[in-house]
Amino acid sequence: MPQNSENIKIYILSFKPDLVADAISYLSKKKFDVLVFESAVKLIEAMKAIKPKCVMLSSDAIENLEEIPKKLALHFKVPVVGYVEQENMLSLARLHKMQTEYKIRPPITGAASYRVIQKIIS
Repeated sequence: MPQNSENIKIYILSFKPDLVADAISYLSKKKFDVLVFESAVKLIEAMKAIKPKCVMLSSDAIENLEEIPKKLALHFKVPVVGYVEQENMLSLARLHKMQTEYKIRPPITGAASYRVIQKIIS
């Protein structure tokens, strides 16, 4: 049975937040506390203050695809979900290269994000 999503923090690192606005809106309507960051540095600062239930990383938003997901998983003990914002071959290749346990294939939708997050919190 799905866990109550109220007060569950989800952090999203996005290259361009308007590209994932529908997913953010969907998760917010499901009562998740969604925070969006355009900078990995700001994301990590927020995680030091309050640890989220999971982090969603755009393959378009991070330069070091191997290091950042691994560091977040190891240092913060938080599940990392990879996704793409732009549907093109480069973004898909970068998603494939990301070392994350969870990935959302394009297009990024609220329903797809919700299903992955439910797997994580169940």
